[in-house]
Amino acid sequence: MGRKEGAQWYKKAFYANSMQQLTDLKSEMPTKTAELLGELRDQNQYPVAITGDMSNINSSSYSESWNRKAILIILERLRPS
Repeated sequence: MGRKEGAQWYKKAFYANSMQQLTDLKSEMPTKTAELLGELRDQNQYPVAITGDMSNINSSSYSESWNRKAILIILERLRPS
């Protein structure tokens, strides 16, 4: 498995529509990809895993601490057709 395939798995997981879909995708990923992505908490890398207030989530700046609804709206606009 190469970087390109790993990136494709991450992209699928990033755009998961539910926690169940995310869980299913993670179980189908190649072991190396799952281990690498497992180094970070789900709520820090998958929008669907964000719950409630984002103030306790580590980010690169205070301005990146948006609420969940705002993130989901933006992601929906960026989602490929």
